[in-house]
Amino acid sequence: MLYFYGEQVFIGRTFNKLSPTSLAGLFRGCSSLTSVPSGIFNNCTNVANFSSVFYGTSLAEIPSGLFDTCTSMTNCSLLFYACTSLTDIPVGLLDSCTLLTDVSHSFRTCTSLTSIPSGLFANCPIIDTFAYTFNGCTSLTSIPSNLFSNNTAATSFAYALSSCSNLETAPTGLFDNNIDVEDFSYLFDSCTSIDNIPSGLFVNCPKVTTFAGLFNNATTLSEIPPNLFIANTGVTSFYRTFDITWGLSEIPSGLFDTNTEATDFGRVFRECTYIDTIPDGLFDNCTKAIDFNQAFRRCYQLDTVPSGLFKNNVAAQYFNGIFRETWTLPSIPENIFTNNVNATTFASAFYGNDTMTSIPEDLFAIKL
Repeated sequence: MLYFYGEQVFIGRTFNKLSPTSLAGLFRGCSSLTSVPSGIFNNCTNVANFSSVFYGTSLAEIPSGLFDTCTSMTNCSLLFYACTSLTDIPVGLLDSCTLLTDVSHSFRTCTSLTSIPSGLFANCPIIDTFAYTFNGCTSLTSIPSNLFSNNTAATSFAYALSSCSNLETAPTGLFDNNIDVEDFSYLFDSCTSIDNIPSGLFVNCPKVTTFAGLFNNATTLSEIPPNLFIANTGVTSFYRTFDITWGLSEIPSGLFDTNTEATDFGRVFRECTYIDTIPDGLFDNCTKAIDFNQAFRRCYQLDTVPSGLFKNNVAAQYFNGIFRETWTLPSIPENIFTNNVNATTFASAFYGNDTMTSIPEDLFAIKL
């Protein structure tokens, strides 16, 4: 039996004598729990916090209508985290939960989940964060294009779909109505089956400040739309955005032309092993950029670097390992760092480049 506020409750009965406001962690860690009565929460109209209620259980099915009377729910973070036997989500599961603000981690590591109802969050217009919501759902192959259409208040999708290793694409229009989003960091991190990106995926998200790790370890991604970030003029971080995207063979010209607030390009194209050239003027408009650490490290096929690649990046300070292990880079442009008067470190910048035969005499000469 369970105790709430000194009263006894038997699993299988509704909470007909109680008025709790929080059920956080109620059945967390009950690893042998495989089912739950459909009406167990029928009288829980005052409960706001459902965080971690079924975390780590062995639920194979969520009863339809389980939360139909839970009209005060605001937090269902970690609700079904690590329910690895769960295969689907009932239609309308959260329809009555119009006050929800936090669904972070709610279906994280539900490794058997194969589909998501298109209207799952349709009645939850004030959700603020979707961070890690479907992280690690390795059986998902697709997501509905209108999944977040009504969630206009959302500010974070950090890691929301990361490690969904069988997800094949991001649907067109997925974030069209999410105009207040600020954080897309690691959204598709380790989505190792995703191979294309709609060109206007983020076009209606003008408030984004970070795309850090956006496609980190998306190893099969083969192409970047040239206007992918065109509307995201407030972005400050591209740290690891395309790190370990082995399928990429080309960086589009003008990719960062409108990202004038960007300061961090650390590891942005690290280990993009098939990129052989860098477009001229790639960072020309990024005059606030400070960090280029390991930006092109392990780009093994890189054989051409524009001499003026960093000519407008006067604020840049960090160039650690920027061309480290670019094995096929035959030479260093003489004027590549001549305008970088604020640079403080070039540690291991060309480490391991075993085809390089000479060093320009004026490599570190300042010519501003």
